[in-house]
Amino acid sequence: MPKNLSKHAKKLDFFSGANETPKKVMRVAIDLFASNGFKGTSIRDIAKLSGGTISNIYYYFGNKEGLLLAILKQASDQIVLRLRQVIESDLEPLERFKKLLKTHLALLIDVYPLEAKILFLDEEHLSRISKPFQIEILDMYRGELEELKSLGYLNSGNITLIAFNLFGVINWHLRWHKPQGPMSLEQICDEMQSFVLDGILKKPAQK
Repeated sequence: MPKNLSKHAKKLDFFSGANETPKKVMRVAIDLFASNGFKGTSIRDIAKLSGGTISNIYYYFGNKEGLLLAILKQASDQIVLRLRQVIESDLEPLERFKKLLKTHLALLIDVYPLEAKILFLDEEHLSRISKPFQIEILDMYRGELEELKSLGYLNSGNITLIAFNLFGVINWHLRWHKPQGPMSLEQICDEMQSFVLDGILKKPAQK
């Protein structure tokens, strides 16, 4: 994430439990940003629904963008951490890649769905905020794909382009996924994994 996170937000320890005010503000802001967009959400709306004051938000986050940055940094740090744990596991490369796909999708649509919606689907100006986060994940995928290619698992192709296509498949779920839908999270992950692997892996040689 960008290094220019508001100096106010930088000082906060959101996981310490010592101060509930900024956490409550963030929870309310996540709902509003996801529902109304960044431009469609006002500081006044956030203050009113969180039971706080406008001055509290400015004190803790500096401004509305500082609040947005704090929300996205908290979520993106945790997503990157979880994906890196998969990559650093001792699974066989193909199994590790399968787990990476499932973990990535589950994090976006089940663990951090609102934050992910803000991160990927909001106004175009947010791209400068999400870009460092996306590049970090892109590099993870490129590394895994390069290893699979070296082991003969992949069809020939541009690794970066394959990674971008994978992002498209995974991120698109944010537009249509409904938690109350007919398919379970596990079923969705399995379908996505099957689609991806059948598309990029070599077919067995015909005997």
